[in-house]
Amino acid sequence: MNNISTEVPGLIDQCAITFDIARIKQDLLDFSNSFDFHVDTVLRRITDPKKIGQLSINLTHPEFTPEVLNVLHNNNDNVNYERAKYIGPLTFGDRPAIELHGIEPSSYNVIGKFFEDRYLGDVIRQIQQYHSSMNPGMEPVTRVNCAYLDPGAGFTLHKDTHTRMKYHLPVHTNQFAYMMTHTVTGSDIDGTTTFSHLPADGRLWVLNTNEFHNAINLSPIRHDYRMHIIFSVYDKNGSFYDSIVRK
Repeated sequence: MNNISTEVPGLIDQCAITFDIARIKQDLLDFSNSFDFHVDTVLRRITDPKKIGQLSINLTHPEFTPEVLNVLHNNNDNVNYERAKYIGPLTFGDRPAIELHGIEPSSYNVIGKFFEDRYLGDVIRQIQQYHSSMNPGMEPVTRVNCAYLDPGAGFTLHKDTHTRMKYHLPVHTNQFAYMMTHTVTGSDIDGTTTFSHLPADGRLWVLNTNEFHNAINLSPIRHDYRMHIIFSVYDKNGSFYDSIVRK
């Protein structure tokens, strides 16, 4: 049985905190202009079949340890270190970060200098504090990134069992962009799938990543991308994600 919803108790829950989306968009526009970074142009250049229509920029980054510097220099001998904090090889997903490059995703805990004294820096700190107050003793919010999905892009249902939870702050969306959650109620993968549309109205949502979920953008309009800012809480004892397809 499939349902269309917004909040899915225990899977996607609304948080008691809101933000000014117009100010966030202005900070991201200033970033784009300062670093000559234009989403539509970059998305068109992606040719990897597994990554077509997907793009991420860092709002937090790791310290430039020897391991991190080695990754940067393996990709480019003339590294623009300030740009590399946000754009480029350090934006790879959690799994390749640790399995291919030896970089712990939870080490992305430095707020980028460009955002630190802007509204977005305040947003990150507020959500970190909110998480700590609501979940005392749990691991902190560390990695924060802007995740873009172009029309037609999405993921298979999976469990991010290396994280405890993720907060989503929708910044740009469309009526055809959905989060999906799946609760197994029978044998194998039988259960209930719920489609949720999260509006970009300043509300923050927390996603239970230990249950099956995904994201997909089904918009028929070209360049009608979906962008969420994602705040990750890692589980030091967790393993990497499990997909229904790969079970």
